Amino acid sequence: MNQMTNAGIYFSGKKIISFLKCDYVINGPNSNDYSLEMNSSYKQRIAKIPFVFVLKASIEKRHPDFMFNTWLSNHYAWNNNFSPTDKQQALFSISTSDNRFDIGVVYQNVSNMIYFNELAVPEQTPLSIQNISAFIHKDILLFKHLGINARYNYQSSSYQAIVSVPNHIVNGALYYQGNLFKKALQLQVGFNAQYYSEFYGYAYMPATNQYYVQTSKIVGNYPFVDFFLNARIKPVRVFVKIDHVTQGFLGNGYSLTPGYWQNDRAFKFGINWLFFD
Repeated sequence: MNQMTNAGIYFSGKKIISFLKCDYVINGPNSNDYSLEMNSSYKQRIAKIPFVFVLKASIEKRHPDFMFNTWLSNHYAWNNNFSPTDKQQALFSISTSDNRFDIGVVYQNVSNMIYFNELAVPEQTPLSIQNISAFIHKDILLFKHLGINARYNYQSSSYQAIVSVPNHIVNGALYYQGNLFKKALQLQVGFNAQYYSEFYGYAYMPATNQYYVQTSKIVGNYPFVDFFLNARIKPVRVFVKIDHVTQGFLGNGYSLTPGYWQNDRAFKFGINWLFFD
């Protein structure tokens, strides 16, 4: 049992919205744990385009979860006395008010991080690990019908042997949308795609239901593409989707967790018909 107190302050103006929140554990097994979170957004027009500037920051100190210190089963057993983990994180982003464009960066610093090592047992590193992620997203509609939705993420860690992430992530969609036959048919048809650059994906241990680091199997470097069609004819809505249309054409390396494959090619169909009588 922990005794905990929290407090917060909120401010809202014409252009600024901001809040500050604090939690602190007064007494109990997790005593002296705390978290402090700040979130602010500012609206400003630039060249007649409304933009939103967002700044988020947080710091926390947290005792390890019970399972990291104590575990007893047929396959694994451990009794640890790990120190609390300290984490500082900040995000800064700029976006348009319609969310069709945004760009930003996330920075994180973690001390005394607890992770599952290559033996699939918890371990605490004395290192201070820095992680960074930068992203950009744009959603545009060309010629009133051709839609392009693209997002790119760059990620990096100062200690890839523990925090293994793909350096490059790309998500995108290319589609056509329009009203046909005197606006009787609303149609959207196109492709979704995602791509992760190669990295050492975390392995999975069913005995503990946890992911652990491994350095023997590289995953990623595979484009995962879906086809979709959405249509509406007055009260009738229809969707058709083919998952993983690239299966068999671009290799078979479509796994992000060693030994666990992503979905195979699959055809999906649905219909929704509203009756008003």
